[in-house]
Amino acid sequence: MREIAPLWIRWPYARVRREREIVRGEVRYFVSQLEYNVAATPAGGTESDWRDVARFDHNADPDRGHDIRMDGLHLDVYKDGEKYKVRPDSHQCHRRQR
Repeated sequence: MREIAPLWIRWPYARVRREREIVRGEVRYFVSQLEYNVAATPAGGTESDWRDVARFDHNADPDRGHDIRMDGLHLDVYKDGEKYKVRPDSHQCHRRQR
């Protein structure tokens, strides 16, 4: 069960998306992502073309993402719709022993 629904914060050109899921006290999934509307205009047109800019994420299910307890927390940076760079841990989180 999702503890909170996705939250969208909108500005004319950018928005922040965040979601998380907690099951029996364990964070199973989270994402915090900055997105940019490349179709936005100063006049506030109705077109939208949202692109990822940067994202932190975690998924305990290895088939659906990466587990920060194993891989560490990192920032994915996007450019022109493609993953451009991965910024490694700036703060170490506790990693599970394999």
